[in-house]
Amino acid sequence: MSPYRIAYAPDAEASLNATDAPTREGFKKGLSIVARDPYAASSAISGDRDHRQAVIGPAIAVYYVSGPGVMTVTLVRIAH
Repeated sequence: MSPYRIAYAPDAEASLNATDAPTREGFKKGLSIVARDPYAASSAISGDRDHRQAVIGPAIAVYYVSGPGVMTVTLVRIAH
């Protein structure tokens, strides 16, 4: 299966950019695992299969999965 494309909502991108470089790179490395299978190492939020959260390094990522034709993971919040 092809990896999902990763997109960032403005708040999530700002939060990621506010971290130091090693943390940011570690987060992006962990995010590459989510891109391969966004359902595997995460849990659904509010019973919506496509609204997910996952622990990635020292952060909690909240994201939506769009598919099957779109195949995008959109991060909406990153808490660290």
